[in-house]
Amino acid sequence: LKIKLPCTEVCSSLCHPVRMAFVKALLVSAAALATSAFAEGATTTAATVAAAAPTCSGGAGVEECVVEAEGGDEVSQLQLAAGRRSQERPAEAEPDLADIMKDLANPLPEWPAGVNKMRRACRMENDGTGCSIPDMFSGRLGSKDEFVSVYPGGETKCIGGGDYWFTLRMGDPDKLHIHFQGGGACWDLTSYNLGLCFTNVDEEPPLGAFNVSNPANPWKDYSFIIINYCSGDMHSGNADRPWGSGYSQVKIRGYENANSALQWGLDAFSSLSKLTISGSSAGSLGVQVWSRKVLEMYAPRSEDVFVIGDSFIGVLYPPDAIYPSESYLEQAWNMCNAGFLTTEQLEECNKGNLLLLDVWLETMEKYPHVRFATSNSKADATQIQFERAFEATARFSIAGAMMTTGEFYKTASLDLKKLFEKQ
Repeated sequence: LKIKLPCTEVCSSLCHPVRMAFVKALLVSAAALATSAFAEGATTTAATVAAAAPTCSGGAGVEECVVEAEGGDEVSQLQLAAGRRSQERPAEAEPDLADIMKDLANPLPEWPAGVNKMRRACRMENDGTGCSIPDMFSGRLGSKDEFVSVYPGGETKCIGGGDYWFTLRMGDPDKLHIHFQGGGACWDLTSYNLGLCFTNVDEEPPLGAFNVSNPANPWKDYSFIIINYCSGDMHSGNADRPWGSGYSQVKIRGYENANSALQWGLDAFSSLSKLTISGSSAGSLGVQVWSRKVLEMYAPRSEDVFVIGDSFIGVLYPPDAIYPSESYLEQAWNMCNAGFLTTEQLEECNKGNLLLLDVWLETMEKYPHVRFATSNSKADATQIQFERAFEATARFSIAGAMMTTGEFYKTASLDLKKLFEKQ
């Protein structure tokens, strides 16, 4: 069944509140029918996460989980950094709207107590060296191992109107970890006003993969380029949309933001023994979009490359709605872009026939020597609720808005099977 409300993108002042209320009510109804999903958080690909001390899933903070998690595998550290394990809820808990909206907004974990959140910064437009590594880490802005905020300027921008910056940490110059940050998604007026995406940069806390003082962290010695996220478009859009207050235009600049960080890194890291490309939540979708382009840029200068998408596979439901659903997002964000798509992919994208999963599969085929991995919980509350919210607001699909945990798990498993068949 599908239900259509009499709304266009620019709704009347009456229609928009009604639509918002409808979406909220539908999300609460869907969550109430699948409460047990919140208790089924065991990952399918990370034994060390499941083996972590029981207190991690019983209420301990993310910081304690980082300390107590066994070993130092990449999946554990990425999921702990993203705070994914903190989303489990007892099966008997009744989800309310506040809980659902908190899950959808998916704020980053709290910073550890006593850690200074303020970081040194460099603005390319005002810096004669272009914020070069030798200049930034000569003592003027920071020292080796510090995290520094780099403001690229130009066409970069946050969807909320603030300045964009990416984060740099200069560790071992021979090892680089490029990470696409997560932070929700906004695809229309309703989702933007519900606060379903980061609208300005929220600095990545020094947890999990970014806790460089943790000896169990496999990336503790690496240099980092963290592609922060504030565009609501899985790092891929380039559009202006009337989603702001009074239908004012907001700037969706995920492509420009990500590209500024990647281009800067090309000048900074000429030769690498190890390269990791990762993304969590919406950043996992960013990895799927960008991995071919990033490998084209960096693989020739890297001896060993590892690509991992964490905590978002991109399930769309029902299956017969996949193409129109993905096409809706591609058009909303204007992401049919030759900056990261091949000529053939661009043609299919403009026709509404391009699937994100196919983009990633083609990347795997082109780079058989690169190791690819994905990690997802079998009942990830955030992934399930985002798909429900998208189908409710954009597609007005009751089947999608009421997707069950089992339907999510089955669809995700079939998608993963396609990926594994390419490995």
